[in-house]
Amino acid sequence: MSISRACTVAFLDDSWNDLPSNIQAIYSFPNGTRKQLGDLVQNFLLADTLEKIAANGSRAFYMDLSQSIIDTVQEAGGILDAADLANYQVKVEEPVSASFNGEIHQHVVLGL
Repeated sequence: MSISRACTVAFLDDSWNDLPSNIQAIYSFPNGTRKQLGDLVQNFLLADTLEKIAANGSRAFYMDLSQSIIDTVQEAGGILDAADLANYQVKVEEPVSASFNGEIHQHVVLGL
């Protein structure tokens, strides 16, 4: 389930119980009630992850983040393992781009 889908599910439909507990924790108050649109959402795990990456660069991934990613995926029913991450090859491709003029600003749309 994508993060954007998780956000939609958290606030708008009846699939709350299908969300992993770590996602439910982000979108609920400490007493367990679900947050509503307009409530403050704080993702401390994401903040911690970004701080580790900022401080240690790519080393952060290999130090402890990779195992956390694997654990999170597997807890949600996924099959990602350490070999998948070790064998991953980055694919750098030129993005498709198109320019158009809006009323106020010119925009460039990028995509793969």
